[in-house]
Amino acid sequence: SLRFEVTINYYRDCRGIPFNIGSFTVRCSNGGSQTVSMTRQSIKEITPLCATASAKCNPQNQSAGDGVEQHTYTAILDFNRAPLSSLKNCTGKIVIETGQCCRNGAINTGATGDFTTYAEIDISKAPCNSSPSLTSEPIAILCCNQPFFFNNGASDITDFDSLSYSWAPPKGSSINQNLNYSGNNYAYNHPF
Repeated sequence: SLRFEVTINYYRDCRGIPFNIGSFTVRCSNGGSQTVSMTRQSIKEITPLCATASAKCNPQNQSAGDGVEQHTYTAILDFNRAPLSSLKNCTGKIVIETGQCCRNGAINTGATGDFTTYAEIDISKAPCNSSPSLTSEPIAILCCNQPFFFNNGASDITDFDSLSYSWAPPKGSSINQNLNYSGNNYAYNHPF
């Protein structure tokens, strides 16, 4: 029916700036775009803690603590109604683009500046497809000089699509702006 529920999870290092994201951009990859409002559904701390430990991100959505918060936002995209009906006949992919100024300065190995992330939907070929689900929180707290294995548990039990991963450059203020890692020792294809 060309109607999609979009859920966006942002993961925030509690040492960074507060999140206040109210909209994202929906555009056709070969022209035209619209801004869509979204609603924050929840903020929850997802820092792995012992049962007796107190919250690391206290107060919520403030520059305090050494934890990680998950901010969940939702929106309904209905390509049968204005303003998205102007994108209904897109012959390319629909791009959902979101981000915020600025990347956390406490992270000293990654890129600096704004951040952007995106997802693509081909509504002409897969108008009823669902995205994969993550069965694990996509965060990691590592111990120095200890082996570490990461699996965010992505699976697609709705459509049984094949999933693959690859490293890519971090994005700045748009999906067309690639950022470099800080220093000369790191790059998107050599992040460690």
